[in-house]
Amino acid sequence: MKKTCFIFVCLLFSVFYSCLKPVEEYAVPEMTISYSETDEICFSEIQTASVNVKITCDDDLLGFKMSCDPPRWRLDTTFNSYTHKAEFNLNFSHQKGYAIEDADSVYKVTFMAYTANDSIYARRTLKYKFVYPAIDSFDVELGVAPGQPCLVDIKNRTAYPYLEFSTHNFDLVLINEQRPFYTSVGIAGVALVSPDAQAYLSGYFETVNKLLPPYEEDYLHFRETKIGYINPKAINNSLLVNEVVVGTEDGWSQIRMEFEGQDLGSGLHDLKRGTLYKCQLYDGSYAVFLLTSKSNATTMDAKIGLRVYYQK
Repeated sequence: MKKTCFIFVCLLFSVFYSCLKPVEEYAVPEMTISYSETDEICFSEIQTASVNVKITCDDDLLGFKMSCDPPRWRLDTTFNSYTHKAEFNLNFSHQKGYAIEDADSVYKVTFMAYTANDSIYARRTLKYKFVYPAIDSFDVELGVAPGQPCLVDIKNRTAYPYLEFSTHNFDLVLINEQRPFYTSVGIAGVALVSPDAQAYLSGYFETVNKLLPPYEEDYLHFRETKIGYINPKAINNSLLVNEVVVGTEDGWSQIRMEFEGQDLGSGLHDLKRGTLYKCQLYDGSYAVFLLTSKSNATTMDAKIGLRVYYQK
């Protein structure tokens, strides 16, 4: 009897087990990120934060998503069928003109990979860290007389005479404005002018010496340089120059030359010692300069010395 009962119980269990659907085991995605969760990943105008994300799964990967708080970067992509490995190199940077609310802005970034049955999340911290580019400096002697170097090439740390305007790129043009119809409205004296002020400069050089070749864009496209002066209060009336003074976008005023309602271009006239001047070059970088010497300011043999600080 006991034996018959045992056999019956075994048969009953076998029938019951055969009625159960087998439980499937699904693979969970795995995600590897180049930084740890406790790291602060910094970025700025000149520093790109690169984050590498690798995803693997024995099941088919369906997609990958990235979002951040506060909202700024977003990615939502799907994979082709039978994808079991994926890799992303994500670059986070700050473009000029994008408003940063706080100098220490922090972004919480969430990464998510998923299959049809499961998903995995990871979070990282991005921090905006303002970094000013390193600067370098050089001294240069300039003169307005024909044959003297008057065309300043900042990145190449040199200057060229007027007769070489068609064979070199340059960022500033030294002149000494003495024409009565300009001096009467305050456009006068030793000046540095943007090369693209072509109409104004061509008239000036023709007046200085009619034998000089005309200042025309036959060979080079003249660069635009935005020129101005630094507000002394912005630097506490100091002439000390560092990366912040050169690199900040605030604290300086751009100067345009105007005559009888016409915009003649960017230029600084009646340059003085004891003032910091600033310019933004054609490539968006900044330079700061000051006069170290000035002589013969009322003649066409005027000469100046410049110390130029520029972003490398």
